[in-house]
Amino acid sequence: MYEVFYGLREKPFNLTPDPKFLYLSDKHKEAFAHLLYGIKNHSGFVMLTGEIGTGKTTICRNLLNQLDPETDVAFIFNPALSSIELLKKINEEFGIDACPENALELVDSLNKYLLDAAARGRNCVLVIDEAQNLAPPVLEQIRLLSNLETEKDKLLQIILIGQPELAEVLALRELRQLNQRITARYHLKPLTETETLQYIAYRLHVAGGRRKVQFDRKAVRAIYRFSGGVPRVINAVCDRALLVGYTKEVRTITAPIVRLAAREIRGERVRARRTPFRQAIGRLLPSPALLVTACVIVLLAFYGLVRPLENLLEEMATQSARPVPAASPVPRPIALDPADAATVSEPNPAASKLPEPERSDFITALLAIEPGPAIEAASAALLDAWNVEPVAARPEDDTIPAFAAFAVRNGLAFEVLRPALDQLLVVNLPTFVKMRMGTKDCWLALTGVEEDRLRLTAAGEETVTATREEFQAYYAGEAVVLWRDPTPGARVLLPNSSGETVARLKEALRRTGRLRAENMSNVYDAETAMAVSRLQAESGLLIDGLAGKQVRMALTSWLPETPTPALRALDVPAPEPNVRQPETPPTPAEDAATADPAPSAETPDLSDRSDQSDQSELPGAHAPTQEGPPAVVMEVLSEPAEPPTLPLEDIEKPATQPVPANAPLTPHEGAAE
Repeated sequence: MYEVFYGLREKPFNLTPDPKFLYLSDKHKEAFAHLLYGIKNHSGFVMLTGEIGTGKTTICRNLLNQLDPETDVAFIFNPALSSIELLKKINEEFGIDACPENALELVDSLNKYLLDAAARGRNCVLVIDEAQNLAPPVLEQIRLLSNLETEKDKLLQIILIGQPELAEVLALRELRQLNQRITARYHLKPLTETETLQYIAYRLHVAGGRRKVQFDRKAVRAIYRFSGGVPRVINAVCDRALLVGYTKEVRTITAPIVRLAAREIRGERVRARRTPFRQAIGRLLPSPALLVTACVIVLLAFYGLVRPLENLLEEMATQSARPVPAASPVPRPIALDPADAATVSEPNPAASKLPEPERSDFITALLAIEPGPAIEAASAALLDAWNVEPVAARPEDDTIPAFAAFAVRNGLAFEVLRPALDQLLVVNLPTFVKMRMGTKDCWLALTGVEEDRLRLTAAGEETVTATREEFQAYYAGEAVVLWRDPTPGARVLLPNSSGETVARLKEALRRTGRLRAENMSNVYDAETAMAVSRLQAESGLLIDGLAGKQVRMALTSWLPETPTPALRALDVPAPEPNVRQPETPPTPAEDAATADPAPSAETPDLSDRSDQSDQSELPGAHAPTQEGPPAVVMEVLSEPAEPPTLPLEDIEKPATQPVPANAPLTPHEGAAE
């Protein structure tokens, strides 16, 4: 109705889960990464929970749209089924023709299908939406499906999506086996006020309403207060506000319009009309709740007054009938024989104490270490791993700007990540990790993995090892990775670009097993973008499908021709002989345009030292030249399009503008970019 008035191509605030309108806030990106990581790594069970209307189904549908063609998906959106009905529905979604009537034959048919799919290199995923409606017996049947596996991989990846009640159901004792098998779980929270502003601007931009309709500052604040940051409620109130604005013929949505729209959505409180007889009785008698409360008060008062009087009378009667006892002589003290005294011993307090559990060396070291010595030891270990003579011995404090200055002064690049432990191990570089013991935070250096134990720095030159469980119990989820960028001047590779630089990127992706060997062109196509997105997901990087600084960091740590320290040795496939040249070799002009920029001879110095030596003179500043494929170099072939501006009046615009999921996102390459 109002689309023509505001110049919109379509309604921007529909309640349907359209992936085109998916706003990728930090919360939604993390949830998407958890789902993609679980599917990529065959983790078995993945759970995504969130309040009503936070965007769980939209994320799920966007995930299904981005899966590769080798993935078969069974999507169950109405799980209010029995065990037999659910098995039949799963077989139907996978296209299994046989439909037996008992659970045994249904599971056998599914198992044969999964084995055949695995033999053909296909991945099978079961997605169950609204999983909080599943009964415990049905959930137990789903757990049994996870037993369909080979010696190395799960045949079926299961994703459970539901409201917070799903976590309460899984906490039941009879479902503890299923609860233990969930390897990745994420709870999606509502948007903040700033994210609400960006969400509104993003949906208006996608619908074509740039500069044609505006929400002022107070209107956005009123929307956030009414919705609590829940996207579904935001959609409802914004849609009604646009309708109200259309009826008033205004193009700026204000707070009074939003409040009017909220009242219309909430509706008036309607009560049933009483008959005259009921109205008369209601005037004569109090409400039932008031009558019950008055009766309870009267009973308590009666009991409180009468009962003490009865007790007093009984006590007086007892005292008058009781005889007065005669005075008894005071007993004389009895002397204790010294021989008997030897047999009397004082109780041993230590005997009554239970033995305390022994603390591991890692926990003992973590309790004893102080933040200052910890960060000093971690800095020395990381500089030694990169063979760098320290210019700055340690960061000035434990803030991210201090880590940035420390890295730059020592001739290294850095990335701030929030990865899980498995993602840290995929990056495979020594890194600062933030550990938390109660209220104390300290930064240690993760320097290696030895027989499934993690080696970390302590104080001085001491190191300590921890199991995965011990590390995850105290890991605060934040890491700072130091690395050496072979091409610090390179920029971001964009989809649909081409050239020798893209060819080198795709060669690196093929060598690490993330791109098909048949994809030999020098064009940044959709398959390459998907391969980069998977690399970003499994490494804990920002998922945007763009090959920038973080992707370059991961690839340089995996390829042998770029010497880097590693947490553990990786088996990287050797380059294929006689690699076919790109289909469209660049012309000399294009080759000159895409030539690798020479690294800057001067390293930015954040201190006031005037005698700062050139970075090239630092030990380890340049990797030794080796024969073999060239290092991974990525640079921009065309300037990225200007991100859309917020069509909101008098509102501070966010630093990063969200864009559609199927379009390139503005890369977030870290503070050092």
